Amino acid sequence: MLEETTGPQLQTAQFRLSGVRPEEQTTSEQMMAPQMEKEGLALKED
Repeated sequence: MLEETTGPQLQTAQFRLSGVRPEEQTTSEQMMAPQMEKEGLALKED
């Protein structure tokens, strides 16, 4: 759904923030976004 409302650049930014890579984006990943977001930011504050 997000990929249709946002452009490639915005997607990349969101994925980086959530710690989820485009290729890893699945229904499960999206639901785990909050967890991965915390872990991703904690592991790599880019």
